Parts: sequence; C-alpha cells; structure tokens
Amino acid sequence: MALGLPGPTLDLGSAKVSWIVTTAQELEVYDEVRWTLTGETADVFENIYGATPVDTILLGYSACEMTVPATRITLAKLQKLLPGGSISGSGLVRVNADKAVGISMYDNGHPLIIQPIVNGVASTTKALRLEKTYPVANFDVVFNLRDQRTYGLTFKAHPNSDEVLWQVGAVSTADYS
Repeated sequence: MALGLPGPTLDLGSAKVSWIVTTAQELEVYDEVRWTLTGETADVFENIYGATPVDTILLGYSACEMTVPATRITLAKLQKLLPGGSISGSGLVRVNADKAVGISMYDNGHPLIIQPIVNGVASTTKALRLEKTYPVANFDVVFNLRDQRTYGLTFKAHPNSDEVLWQVGAVSTADYS
C-alpha cells in the first residue's frame, strides 16, 4: 500500500453517527464508537490427518454491531431509541417494560451510518453503513464532577432484503430498508 492512501473509513479520528429512521436521527457522540464484526468458522477433519484440519468452512458472522456512547441526547431521540419508550407532552420519557418485550429488531431496524469527521465536517465520500439495525440500551451513566454523561447504545445489524449486512465507501444515507 502506498503511503498517504487512507482506508475506506479513513485511518484515524472521530465520526458522525446517524440512525436513519425516514430522516436522519443524528446522535451526539462522546468518546469511542466501536464496530464489532466477528466471523465464525468450523474446521473439517479426516481421520488420516488426525487433529489437523483439512479445511475450514466460513459459517457467517456471529456479531455485527456498533456500540455508540451517545451524549447530550434529547427526550425525543431518547424515546425513539429505547425499546418500549414513550414521550408525553409534558417532557417525560418513560419505558414500559411490557412494551419492550418481543420487539423484532429486524422488523423495526433501520440503517446506521458512521461518517468519519475531517476538518470538522462529516465525510460525504467515505462512510460505514450497517443495515437493519436496532438499538439496545447498555447504560452506565455516571453522576460526578469529572465525567461527561454518556448513554451506551448497541446497534445490532441484520441483513436487509437485498441480503446486505454492511457496506463501506460512498454509501447512501437514505432508509431503503
């Protein structure tokens, strides 16, 4: 690889995060946005070779998810991001546990777009798009004098109707899920 050529999501730096629900729901982020992609395999054996695999078969991906530390989150966004969330006109968001149980993450999934930030602006030519994602809260909110409050969200990805799990490069920012 030649020096000076950045990778498909650039090589370093922060990113803009948007969950596309008809229109973009941009999330303010503080700290580390983490993409986890884990491939699973199974070894094939033959007696003559003993414990040495003669082949390895790719079984698919057991994890394709994005962990996002959202901050400065509005009540309206919080309500949309939390399974079972509802909002009242009086500025109250609450989660009813019975409404969260049984929600299909696939049926309610939308694309999650990660755009690298360059010179203070989100890139329009390089981005990572996870298809059919739905957030699950993994909050561990700290109340003290030093740390900024962040609300952990994990977006688990599923393939869309075209069987695309994720894509990178000059991706669409429209919701065609």
